[in-house]
Amino acid sequence: MEAPTTPDSKLKQGYIYAVRLMAMSNRSRNDIVRHMQKKGYDDTIIANVIDRLEREGFLNEKKTLTQAVQYAIQGKRQGRIRMKFELKRKGYKTNLIDEALSAYSRETELDLARSLAIEQIHRHPNLDPVKKKKRLYDFLIRKGFDFNLCRDIVTEAMKTSSGESKE
Repeated sequence: MEAPTTPDSKLKQGYIYAVRLMAMSNRSRNDIVRHMQKKGYDDTIIANVIDRLEREGFLNEKKTLTQAVQYAIQGKRQGRIRMKFELKRKGYKTNLIDEALSAYSRETELDLARSLAIEQIHRHPNLDPVKKKKRLYDFLIRKGFDFNLCRDIVTEAMKTSSGESKE
């Protein structure tokens, strides 16, 4: 026979559930709310859990966003467009995303795109230059780099790989 659930025990269960969610990966406030609603927690319990997580310092969206941007740059090696899309999908507010992405300089993005392009060029050394150029461009776009940046990097990489000078 199960013990009856009191509001306090539901709150405790909700808190433990939210902490487990956050232990798996960085979560936004909206993401936690969405998961808890799916599990059937009512709005007052969710609000109390979120409030407690923020008070205790477990839920800090600015810090989480900064870490997510660093991981996207260093780990996933993504461009600004892809990062913004994925962070919006996770439920972060646009103004917080823009603030976190301000640390991702255009120079850093350019250097990252260059290094990815060089890696890709060397993967297919005997491929037809037209196909190689298309694959490289598509790859950089999928990684979330800006159209103009991709165009410039692909042109530069193709010149470098064919032995031409950069001018």
